[in-house]
Amino acid sequence: MECRPARASDLDRIIETDIAASQLYAAAPYDTLGIAASRSPELEAFYLARIAEGLCLVAEGGNGVCGFAAGIAHGADLFLCEVNVMPDHQKRGIGTMLIDRLCQVAAGSGMTRVVLSTFTRPPWNAPFYRRIGFADMARKDYAGWMERLYEFECRRFDISTRVFMSRPLSRTA
Repeated sequence: MECRPARASDLDRIIETDIAASQLYAAAPYDTLGIAASRSPELEAFYLARIAEGLCLVAEGGNGVCGFAAGIAHGADLFLCEVNVMPDHQKRGIGTMLIDRLCQVAAGSGMTRVVLSTFTRPPWNAPFYRRIGFADMARKDYAGWMERLYEFECRRFDISTRVFMSRPLSRTA
């Protein structure tokens, strides 16, 4: 399995992966979380921007792209906004590989931490991130951009189901 920077030609497979992975939320007991990805011009533009910024990586094996991770730079922070792996490739360390490599890219760009916002309950969300070095954040530690995201999430989700997490970076991340 190779981890490499995404290219615009990967867009279709990135979106397919996003949609396929989001279907995991449709199963009980997570069917009330309101997550369902669908293709749109906005989603395409979002991923193309991450690709152009060099903040979207893909995992590619013998059958092509099977996973991706994408982030947004906020000063010294990288917001890890998406990590998705095709369902038939999950539980093989691909998501962890993508996150670790994106952390290396962020550290190499001078960023000092990776931040994410995720659900607390599904085992592939907060419990997974804790296992790979992320820690829950107190609201008093949110940067300004995180406060704005928190307010947005309050309008979209039951905020009691969400948690912000961070992982410090070093030049050798």
